[in-house]
Amino acid sequence: MVGGAGGGSAGVSVTVSVNVINTNTIAYIGSGAIINENNSGANANQEVRIVSVSDTMLIASAIAGAGAGSAGVGGSNDTGVITKTTKAYIDDGANVKAKKNILISAVTKGMHVSTVVGGAGGGSAGVAGSISVSVINNLTEACTGSNVILLSEGNAKVFAANYTVMVLTAGSGAGGG
Repeated sequence: MVGGAGGGSAGVSVTVSVNVINTNTIAYIGSGAIINENNSGANANQEVRIVSVSDTMLIASAIAGAGAGSAGVGGSNDTGVITKTTKAYIDDGANVKAKKNILISAVTKGMHVSTVVGGAGGGSAGVAGSISVSVINNLTEACTGSNVILLSEGNAKVFAANYTVMVLTAGSGAGGG
C-alpha cells in the first residue's frame, strides 16, 4: 500500500496494511477405522501415510510520504497475524496395518515478509514513523489417540515440525527547516 500527501502549509499521510490469515489443515483416520485388515496379499511396499502440510507466505508493504511548506507528517504500519492449525492423527480405537511403513506427519511452514517506510519533510518540521508487527500462532500436531493398533513390518513414524521465517523491515526519515 502506498500513500502520499502534500500541501502549502501541512501535509499528512498515513498508510496501514493489515492482513489476518486463519487456516486449519487436518488429515486423519477416524475413530474405530480398520485399514488393511486382511493384508496377506498386499504388495511388500504397501504404506499408510497420514500427512498434513500447511504452507503460507505473506508479503506486505506500507509506504507513506508527506511534504509541505510548513510541516509534513508521514506514518506507515504493516500488521500481519497468522493463526494456523496443522494436525495429522489416527483417532481412538483405529486398527492400521501396512506391509512396509506407517507415517503420521504434520508440517507447518510460514513466511511473513514486511517492508514499511515512512517519510516526511517540511519547511519548519518533518515527522515520520514506521511500525511493522508480526504475530504468528501455530499449532502443529502429529499423534495417535488411545487404544490404537499400528502393525507394520517396517517402521511406524510420528513426525511434527514447524518452520517459521519472519523478515520485518521498517524505516523512516524526516526533515525540516
